[in-house]
Amino acid sequence: MALPLRTGQDWWPSYTLLDLYRSINAPMESFFGSLKAELVHEQHYPTREAAKRDLFAYIEGYYNRQRLHSALGYITPEQAELQTA
Repeated sequence: MALPLRTGQDWWPSYTLLDLYRSINAPMESFFGSLKAELVHEQHYPTREAAKRDLFAYIEGYYNRQRLHSALGYITPEQAELQTA
């Protein structure tokens, strides 16, 4: 989203910084929503290391390699990366 070039008193864009933050933050909100629903909801880990291992396995083993993403045209991030290479 490019900022409009304006001068004078009406130089400030019509959208707010909160709108800009929300548009930038939306993919991360989606990721954390998926993570909570698919992995950690009501899960209790005995140690921080156990949680880190489980998160790594979820992200690298499932989220990036198997889970289909609507924003990518229902392909995995790994497939999208291979297409652009």
